[in-house]
Amino acid sequence: EYPDITWGDSTAYNGTVNGATITQGVNGKGFKFDGSNDYIDLPSYPSSVLGSSNRTHCFWIKESLSSDGCPFSHRVSSDSKDYEITFRQPDDKLQLATGGSNRIWNSNSETFDGEWHHHAIVLDGSQNSDLNWYQDASSLTVSSTNNTTLNTGNSQVIGGQTSNSKFFKGIIDDVRVYNKSLTQDEIQTIYDRTK
Repeated sequence: EYPDITWGDSTAYNGTVNGATITQGVNGKGFKFDGSNDYIDLPSYPSSVLGSSNRTHCFWIKESLSSDGCPFSHRVSSDSKDYEITFRQPDDKLQLATGGSNRIWNSNSETFDGEWHHHAIVLDGSQNSDLNWYQDASSLTVSSTNNTTLNTGNSQVIGGQTSNSKFFKGIIDDVRVYNKSLTQDEIQTIYDRTK
């Protein structure tokens, strides 16, 4: 049984595992990352969640140690197409950075307690100031800097941002990417069904 990495249309996309190991997840199996050089490369990303399109990124995460690791990233040759979910130092809150860190959304997430937490990041690409972030199906406070339009490229890395060696240490499970902006009720349903 392999960990869940799916898109909203239930299509499976194959990736290349680099060092990450299968372990007990929140419900079934998850991937464990060592924070040193483990990652999963997904080079073939669905076209419906590229550029500035609407999307929702959901995942379960378990982390008990402070880290500046990056659980997820798009990274291409142009920083303008960058997209990173990473831990902000020094307060260890999750943040989303796009456009080579030209636009950063900071959350007030509390994740480093050794427990499983579900995150859902909802982006409305047509309204580049719109982002809703949910932890365990509850809305988080989000603040942002600057105003760069979302424009992501066509690759995804789970467990790291390889060009800057920002590797995540912990376990990730049930990764889902939807090509629409989910409502809080829909996120609550996903949370209830996968916990």
